[in-house]
Amino acid sequence: MPDHLLQRKAEIALGESEERYRTLSDAAREGVAIHHLGRIVDANAAFWRMFGYASLQEVIGRETLDFVAPEFREDALRSASCGNGRPHRGRGLRADGSTFSAEFQGSPVAYRRQRMQVLIVRDCTAEEKARQSLRESERNLRLTLETLDLGAFMSRTPEGVITYWSAGCERVFGWRASEAVGYPLHELLRTVFPVPVSQIQQALLASGEWSGELVQHTRSGEARSIAVRKTLRRGSDGVPLVVMESVVDVTPQRRAETALRERSRRLALLSEAAANLLGAGDPEQVLRGLFATLSADLGVDAVFSYLPEAQAWRLAAGIGPDPGQVAAFSLLPFGPAICDAVARSRAPVHWTAQPDPAAPQEQAAAPPGIQAYVCFPLLAGEDVLGALAFASHARERFQEEDVAFLATIAQHVAVVRRRLRADEELRKAERRSRALLEAAPVSIALLEPGSLRVLRANQRACLELGYSMAEFTTLRIADLEMAGTAGHSLAIAATQLGAKGDEIRTRFRNRAGDRLDMLVRVEPVEIDGENLVYASWTNVTELSRIRWALEESEGQLRSILATVPDAMVVIDESGRIVSFSTTAERLFGWQAVEVLGQEVSVLMPEPDRSRHAGYLSHYLRTGERRIIGIGRRVHGQRRDGSVFPMELTVGEVRTKEGHLFTGFLRDLSQDEASQRRLNDLQTELLHVSRLSVAGEMASALAHELNQPLTAIASSTRAALRLLEASPGHAVLPPRVLEALQRAASQSLRAGQIVQRLRDFVMKGEVEREPVLLRDIIGEARELALLGVAHHGVEISIQLDQDLPPVLVDRVQIQQVVLNLIRNAVEAMSEAGGQPCRLTINATRRGAGMLEVAVRDTGPGLSPAVEARLFEPFVTTKRGGMGVGLSICRSIVEAHDGRLWSEPNPGGGAVFRFTLPLLVPSDARLLQEEKP
Repeated sequence: MPDHLLQRKAEIALGESEERYRTLSDAAREGVAIHHLGRIVDANAAFWRMFGYASLQEVIGRETLDFVAPEFREDALRSASCGNGRPHRGRGLRADGSTFSAEFQGSPVAYRRQRMQVLIVRDCTAEEKARQSLRESERNLRLTLETLDLGAFMSRTPEGVITYWSAGCERVFGWRASEAVGYPLHELLRTVFPVPVSQIQQALLASGEWSGELVQHTRSGEARSIAVRKTLRRGSDGVPLVVMESVVDVTPQRRAETALRERSRRLALLSEAAANLLGAGDPEQVLRGLFATLSADLGVDAVFSYLPEAQAWRLAAGIGPDPGQVAAFSLLPFGPAICDAVARSRAPVHWTAQPDPAAPQEQAAAPPGIQAYVCFPLLAGEDVLGALAFASHARERFQEEDVAFLATIAQHVAVVRRRLRADEELRKAERRSRALLEAAPVSIALLEPGSLRVLRANQRACLELGYSMAEFTTLRIADLEMAGTAGHSLAIAATQLGAKGDEIRTRFRNRAGDRLDMLVRVEPVEIDGENLVYASWTNVTELSRIRWALEESEGQLRSILATVPDAMVVIDESGRIVSFSTTAERLFGWQAVEVLGQEVSVLMPEPDRSRHAGYLSHYLRTGERRIIGIGRRVHGQRRDGSVFPMELTVGEVRTKEGHLFTGFLRDLSQDEASQRRLNDLQTELLHVSRLSVAGEMASALAHELNQPLTAIASSTRAALRLLEASPGHAVLPPRVLEALQRAASQSLRAGQIVQRLRDFVMKGEVEREPVLLRDIIGEARELALLGVAHHGVEISIQLDQDLPPVLVDRVQIQQVVLNLIRNAVEAMSEAGGQPCRLTINATRRGAGMLEVAVRDTGPGLSPAVEARLFEPFVTTKRGGMGVGLSICRSIVEAHDGRLWSEPNPGGGAVFRFTLPLLVPSDARLLQEEKP
């Protein structure tokens, strides 16, 4: 076999060995850690939990001496330097600084292709506590006996004949005092001495006492461990008289110590088994290595390993008997019957030749000579991987602790079986993956980290880019990826991978140089312990072209919908909102995310809200159109509950999913408010205009009637004086003179009435307030053009920046501007055949005054008309009364201003008037006049 294949096989075996180590070390109760050059590189969960750490990462990289109490570190270094693998006692050091009794054992191990050391730590805290408890009990017993002389005690002669036997001795040994007194002590109890009797006698004679532990037998013949204290009493002459012995039965403590030692030994055995499994590829090898120990300690004479096969059980291995016996045993139905029971219950079965009536067991004919047989299932979740059985010829049954020990061995074997099955499944999965790799509808490649060289690819990847497999596996991603894709680069994404990988869009070029848009999925993978980069891609060149065209179209549509002044709402055939434009959000006060999916009736007031579902179902059922394609004025309801008028136009689109209805809505609130405001202004201006006309006519009539009335009064008085001076005065009737006097006085009275009326009109009160001239001119322009034919008239308003407010009567000044604009529009409309331009200017003129100029390009004013332009009843319009300009001048003069006209240098006329600006003194005065 070539060297590289041998090396590859060794690497695979090493990986499997490391995986077995991880599985078994995690299952072990002892702490197991791998260290190299004195620092931890790996450990099982029992290790870091034993030392009080929260995770494996907290122990990785620490020195092994960090886990040993400082006073025991020199011993640990000496033990490690010997390299004999023997355990040694010491104290472990936890993360919180506390220490505990521990047993440390180290040995070399091959791990991650290197020679390292394995450290096994066993927590001896429980054992230490037991020993300490025993020492304390013994010490307390000695103190009690020394101080109180209570419990089991006796006396005997120096020759050993019992002279006193306490009740405590009766309880310990079972002999009554009447039976023991007078009998040689050591013959009665069959004492076994730890040292020669002569040595004990010498100690008694020399020091007067001896303490130790003996083995003595009870009346029933049971051997007991007895702690005894012998005290020699002498007479006054110094001759030994009697020996007092106090005894304590320490059998339970010794049995506990023995059990503890046995448990420690078995734990060490399990640790050895776990270590052996690290390097074993076959569980039967481990069992053969353990068989001698199992036979000596537990009385196991045979081990049988079964595997399920075709609805039956096959004896895979028999350890202990010779091959002939194994072959004979495999023919008997006993083993498969027990395995069937184990598989059904998924629990161990303990068979004995002398069954316990209270414990049910499988009834099957056992091979001759087998007295006890215990079988364990080897489980992997719900699956039964096999069965492991242990048989004994000498033992009638296995003890509970023996069964528990053998169950642990079976668990280790099950772990190996699970791993072997997982390895086989992995190999099958790899074969399936290779088949799927070639059959995949996408291009796939494995890349080398760093260089991103193609290590392996499927045929689709090679064909798509125009290369052969041999050529493709010599390329790097940089050879395939086009320059200029740094923002979406596979080369960058592959070097910045997280655990979940990444998905990007990039561009490749094929062998012919064509550009291909690719959707690439890249993620890290580990294959045979080697970190690689997995990349798969799909050619989305055509999809990218379609997507870009669609995005451009959608962008244009969104731009149109965002700028269109009308709101847009789209609903489906169930009446639920599927689209809600930005303008609709402003109109109704709802955010799109809040109303999408809701009934569109949420935007309607009653009764339309409750009727809308019926309207929609009626249309879908009959096709009768009542609003679709027809504009209609309706009412909407905002989020705050307010209702407003709007104009609704509905269009319909039919898709595969059903009907879609698009509604365009225009808020009519501003239009109605503007119309109401214009109507109010028109009404108010009409009222003021009528009053102004009436006043102006009254003033003109008072002026014209004043002279005739004065002449009548003068003539009547002259006639009365002539009559009084005439000779026939006396013959005149008295009533004639009286009538003439009344006519003169009444004519004077009529003149005074007319004068008062003229004075009242000329001195009418003006209610002034600060107003922006821009607002007055804008409103007057709308009113002036309302209902007037002004087609082709270009109107321009030019006002100086930062003009302060004027102190005027808003309505009267609007009447002046309105009159001037209408006169100009009508004059230009009648002229025809020339450009019609109307310009309104406003500038400062002197201190505290503002001048407004209205220019038109009409026919202008004749000199005759211009001379009498502002006189009442002078007009150039057919049907005109001739009082408009007269009223305007009266209003302007009432505001302390002046109104005049002049020719426009470019043709037409210019009307100018001045108004007072608001000064600080006027502002203070207005504030004082406010209530």
